[in-house]
Amino acid sequence: MRSVPAPAAFLAVLTLCVGAAAAETVYITQLDGATAGTASNGLGTATLILNDEKTAVAYDVDFQDLSGVETGAHFHYAEPGSPGPRLLTLNLGLPKIGVWELDAFDLAQLEAGLVFVMIHSDVYPGGELRGNLTSGVVASEAASWGGVKALFR
Repeated sequence: MRSVPAPAAFLAVLTLCVGAAAAETVYITQLDGATAGTASNGLGTATLILNDEKTAVAYDVDFQDLSGVETGAHFHYAEPGSPGPRLLTLNLGLPKIGVWELDAFDLAQLEAGLVFVMIHSDVYPGGELRGNLTSGVVASEAASWGGVKALFR
């Protein structure tokens, strides 16, 4: 079976969510142990790009240097610093690239700044890395690879 390199796969997924608009709403975060309340030296990033219809986000979550073996990864919702219920379970391992179909509740949590990413490990089963997603609008070229690439510069 032939596999697609992770960056190429993410760019392909983005084309599903990137329309002809002149700007894209992007949610980003840095994942770290301090935000999760752990002593982990692990780090990571998460990027979500909201489609024009506000019905889905393309996501890319990456991390490194966990203290233990990854046991789970999720999008949760709660105020920053608080625990919260899961919105979406992500695959184990890397890459974590996909599309999350949003319902009205998910979208409201995301737009309110209440969604966070949590990576769990056997050393920190309650969550080793965490990052709270924040939004911004990024200018892009309409429906072009240049526009998609510009989101990550």
